[in-house]
Amino acid sequence: MRAMAPRVTGRGLAAFLVVSYGLAWLACLPLWLGPGLAQTSTLVFTALGVLMMYTPTVGAVIACKLDRLPVRATLGLGLGPRPGRTVLTAVVVVALVALVAVLGLITSALAGTYGFDLVHLSGARSLLEAQLAAAGQQLPDLPLTLLVPLMIVQAFTLGTLISSLAALGEEIGWRGYLMPLLTQRLGAPLATVAVGIVWGVWHAPLLLLGYNYPTLPGWQRLVWMSVFCTILAAVLGWGRARSGSVVPAAVGHGAVNAGAATLAILVSDAPSFDTS
Repeated sequence: MRAMAPRVTGRGLAAFLVVSYGLAWLACLPLWLGPGLAQTSTLVFTALGVLMMYTPTVGAVIACKLDRLPVRATLGLGLGPRPGRTVLTAVVVVALVALVAVLGLITSALAGTYGFDLVHLSGARSLLEAQLAAAGQQLPDLPLTLLVPLMIVQAFTLGTLISSLAALGEEIGWRGYLMPLLTQRLGAPLATVAVGIVWGVWHAPLLLLGYNYPTLPGWQRLVWMSVFCTILAAVLGWGRARSGSVVPAAVGHGAVNAGAATLAILVSDAPSFDTS
């Protein structure tokens, strides 16, 4: 099912970009004026992050109003014309996101960036012990070979569904409005790259504070986030086009935020791919 493409107008597109980018910076302004990310409470950071994630929705709605387009149909809200197909597509998108995450870890390990410890799970142990110690707790008396798979399954199921509620705010803008519009004008391949760059650079208010890729210079953070977002844009855009709904993209985005990050606990401290 081909997603409905909004009529291409410079006015609507310009409004979408200005509002999405402008409000994103405004949402993050307290982080720039405050003591820094490390000193900001988790509650405050989460609240500002969710607020930022809904700025593309505001931009998309304003763009639709300017161009007199029906908001619900244009942005792919709801489960689309075939709800069963939409649900199945969402499941496939989550699986593809997991595959992309695993392939990313494997290629980085083969390149020597880091390694895996799939037997002793030393990386997972170090991370969990540090997090629990900060909360005044100890690691549960459960074998990590059982605990870690349970954490990953939880992240790609319940965690994904919860995270998708916030991710929906971005997806209404990126996949609901921008992807169909640019696909109509540029074709799917170029539209995917364009959306990936726009989406990646939109993260600048947090990237330049060091939230992602903290060891890289600021401009390199923008480049690598744009590359990452372009890869994901291909998967999430496919889900949007196949279902006629933004829901699969939102669920897939939720899987990135909740599930893909959890896979990092498989990383070890040693630069080797340990499967022995």
